[in-house]
Amino acid sequence: MSVQNNLTLIKGVLFDWDHTLYDRRVAIKGWTESFVRTILPEVSFQSAVETLISLDQEGYCSRTEFFLEVKRRFGLSQPLDVLVELFHQQYASYIDASVAQQMVIVLREIGIPFGVVTNGSYRQREKIEATGLVEFTACVVMSGVLKVEKPDPKIFLTAAACLGIKPEATIFVGDHIHNDILGARRVGMQTAWISYGREWPRELLCPDIVVSSLHELVSLFSQYRRY
Repeated sequence: MSVQNNLTLIKGVLFDWDHTLYDRRVAIKGWTESFVRTILPEVSFQSAVETLISLDQEGYCSRTEFFLEVKRRFGLSQPLDVLVELFHQQYASYIDASVAQQMVIVLREIGIPFGVVTNGSYRQREKIEATGLVEFTACVVMSGVLKVEKPDPKIFLTAAACLGIKPEATIFVGDHIHNDILGARRVGMQTAWISYGREWPRELLCPDIVVSSLHELVSLFSQYRRY
């Protein structure tokens, strides 16, 4: 855990969604294993799971493109729109938001409002609602609705305005170096990078906070609560 700033200056927190407020790798693996068992029972289980996880491209492949390739690779007869809708209906059940819920509890106790900023369609809100986190914030900014994506400054400024907090008094928490950390820094926000064990590029100015997981960030804010 690396901390370069004073937490007392933080008046609001904005979070990326996928792979920040929950571990997307765990969720997509759980969904993929279930999909292979129920839709692709005749193929090699492990090989199919690995193929689908690779095709997912860590979430950066659209579900339409993903299932087009899945249909091509495995010869599925189900209509494309049926497969896409099936994914959206099932995926949220594989999200473990328990640590995010701990984070929300801590933020509420110290009186710091939070919001979520995510690249994606309105479907992202459905996932957030399924975890119950949306009950604690009215600030959920989605690129598919706003029509601009991170790292565009507009999406960060819109979220800060939604919280009613100046960008310089806001900290943005994310896992993506360019979309999250560099994008937020560009509008004057403080930044917290969830590294998942990765090294920050030496040629770039370090984030204000570096943690290996969301759980570490919960611990950090919990310590701040005592002062």
